[in-house]
Amino acid sequence: MNRFFCQLLAVFFFCLLSAQPLFAAKHQSTFRIAYIEAGPFWLYENTFTAFKKALATYKDITPKYVEYYSNGWTTPDEVLKKKAQALSERKDIDLVIAAGTAASKAMQAATNKNIPVIGIGIADPVAAGLVRLDDNTGAPNFICRVTPDRWKNMYRVFYEVVRFKKLGLMYSKGEYGKLYAAVPEAKQVAKELGFSLVIQEIDDESTKSCNDGLKKLAQKGADAFFMGPLLCFDWSLEDITPTMDYINNELKLPTFARDGSAFVQGGALMGFASWNIAPTGRRLASMAHQIYKGKPLNRIAMRDTTEPTIAVNLNTALKVNVDLPLDLLIVADEIYENTSRPSFD
Repeated sequence: MNRFFCQLLAVFFFCLLSAQPLFAAKHQSTFRIAYIEAGPFWLYENTFTAFKKALATYKDITPKYVEYYSNGWTTPDEVLKKKAQALSERKDIDLVIAAGTAASKAMQAATNKNIPVIGIGIADPVAAGLVRLDDNTGAPNFICRVTPDRWKNMYRVFYEVVRFKKLGLMYSKGEYGKLYAAVPEAKQVAKELGFSLVIQEIDDESTKSCNDGLKKLAQKGADAFFMGPLLCFDWSLEDITPTMDYINNELKLPTFARDGSAFVQGGALMGFASWNIAPTGRRLASMAHQIYKGKPLNRIAMRDTTEPTIAVNLNTALKVNVDLPLDLLIVADEIYENTSRPSFD
């Protein structure tokens, strides 16, 4: 009896030990991820790359990227919406990364709400109606990072430095043009601080259309320019040095770069220092990991309270005749003494 008992006990422990790897393997589950964007943009690509790099550090998850869809900026919106609907109906996708406002809105409008969606690179998710700031919640299947008052603070900081009287804004025709240029926020801050706005709508985002729009802004009396996310300012698509030279050397317009320090390095007078791509990727990967673990989307924190940092270009300040305050130079996180083509690697 004792010998039988010992043999039984040995078999039990052998089975227990041999079962451990099988049990662990169940947690090494493949997490199937699809990506959708309305068109290529440097911020989307870099953020998605940072997200993938960060998600790869989680040992209990094996990401599998099953589809990458880029609509193309000249493609009709209906094509993007149909693709979003098709993604929402697939059974082999666990998560969708939607880059930009248009793709995020398309995924949110899809009738199937079973697949969770994380939005990235969105100009203003609150103004776009994607999320609500009052209770910090997303839609039933949608979340993203939210930075309260990001654009208002940009306008305020720019005004404190330059003290412009007429701020120029430019955006292209289309559903999201005003949203990308943060026009509603600009109107609120203009009323608050006492400056006026000069607004120019352009037909498309080609270099010619942008340069024509910039010229019209100057003719209307704009004495500063807020550089929004137009394709004509996308360094990853082409060298925009001629456009920056036109702004600084001919128009003499102090410029605030909405998209951060890379554009300040490239010639803008100032901007908030970078989009902090790597930390953003880690936060988004954390969101994805929580979704993988089964946490409800409405319990995943969206608010990003990171304090903004400042970048300035001393060379550009000389060109546009702006005396940068000493206290700004003291607190600036990035100071560029020369202008050069930025790298987005």
